[in-house]
Amino acid sequence: MVSALFAGLALLSLGSTPTVNRVAPKVLLLDLHTEVVAAPQVEVLQTFLAGALRDQGFRVVTRAEIADALDLQHRRKLLGCDDTGCMAELGGALGVMYMVRPSVAALDEKAAVALVLTDDRGNALAETRGLVRDRRSTSILAAFEGQVPKLVASVRPVASARTDDADAPPTLTRAPVSAAPDHTAAVVTWVIGGVLAAGAAVMTGLTIHGYGALGPNYLESDAQTVRTEAHVADALWAGALVAGGVGTVLYFTATPTPGGGGEISLGGTF
Repeated sequence: MVSALFAGLALLSLGSTPTVNRVAPKVLLLDLHTEVVAAPQVEVLQTFLAGALRDQGFRVVTRAEIADALDLQHRRKLLGCDDTGCMAELGGALGVMYMVRPSVAALDEKAAVALVLTDDRGNALAETRGLVRDRRSTSILAAFEGQVPKLVASVRPVASARTDDADAPPTLTRAPVSAAPDHTAAVVTWVIGGVLAAGAAVMTGLTIHGYGALGPNYLESDAQTVRTEAHVADALWAGALVAGGVGTVLYFTATPTPGGGGEISLGGTF
């Protein structure tokens, strides 16, 4: 009865799938049918279950997504697809590798929650069960989220598989970059040159003042003092020039500091 649905769905899946290599396996999350929690809360549980499966590295397909991809005629046929065999055939047409069937049942004042993992043919692979002390939706949700990692432990894809899946969250990666050259030596040398230049300027001022103070009948000792100040000024100016030249050479020949840093970039598929 639903063979035409499966054929059309298979063509739809082939026609709408991008030509990219999705490493993450697909898992079909079946609907949760229960009277323990209200319908709006059931929808929330479905959403959180899908998120828990994605956290384990799977590409999750829900019945709602299947319905959104079908036209009105095929959507009506989908309404009659409730048994495991029918959903298994449907999952095969979608390229699904696994199916997860959640269930919640009332036991007195408590709730029994269970998850069953099957392959694309409906063969059971794993099952988890638990008893919740109350029937609150938050307690049931916590139980489901705790069961998911145990349920898929034997079929969980490797961690790197999620990086090729469209639903994979962006990850932080460190991109190496060239470290900045270390100009410390050049700066220190320039500072020394600046100090020498300042001293040279002071001694030059003293020399000029000394020559101006010498009168016609100056003493030889006074003249010698002025000449000494002039020599010191010359030496300081020379030292400042040398320091400036050495600092410039050090600046342009500086090498990066070992173990230079890198930059953090945000990677992933959006």
